[in-house]
Amino acid sequence: MQPRKPFLLLAIVPLLSQCHEHVILADCTSNSAIRLSHMAYYSGALSSTPDTVAVVPTRWNQTSSWASNSSKPISATFPDAVVFAANHLAITAEGELAGLATNGFGTFGCWNYHVKALYTWYGGVVCDAVYDCNHYGAASDVMSPNATATTGSGPGPIDTGAGDRSSKKSDDIALGVGIGIGVPSLIATVLGVWYASRRYNLDFHYGNTATEEQSGDDAAGKI
Repeated sequence: MQPRKPFLLLAIVPLLSQCHEHVILADCTSNSAIRLSHMAYYSGALSSTPDTVAVVPTRWNQTSSWASNSSKPISATFPDAVVFAANHLAITAEGELAGLATNGFGTFGCWNYHVKALYTWYGGVVCDAVYDCNHYGAASDVMSPNATATTGSGPGPIDTGAGDRSSKKSDDIALGVGIGIGVPSLIATVLGVWYASRRYNLDFHYGNTATEEQSGDDAAGKI
């Protein structure tokens, strides 16, 4: 029988894997000069190779009107049947929030993010990023040599809420240290009480204590 994984670990791992995902809304050109649009999914950092893509329904040889979807969301269906829908994207300055999107499981912020030839898909389809939809506080791509001004110099995506999260991380560390110190102390205390109680019960059921025996000997001597 295989040991069961801790429930907390099973709950946290999927959340950690999802918090770094990106969906790039891209305009593409095939090697035969046919224009089309993609939604490209990345489970982690942006690179020249997305995990998978979905073709956005458009008219023949046209890219999507990303910022002209006031009537209904622009959506595409990925190979695993997940539908990603971008809701009413606005025309904004580079790096600014343009709107929200959803995959049915969570909400993404979509940021104005233009990167030429971010990736090449099968059949020689070259795609330019237009929006970066993610769970962070900004668009970013440290992997791309053409990264925009919103790209940070650190190893991960920019997050405008980093200050708040850093504070929360410090609190979490403090809590973890407190638990690390407090739990062993609590266990030691409980074991001490249990041991003392056990000794008391054994003495009570199986004989007098040393003090009582000494008192009995003293009384016998006086007689």
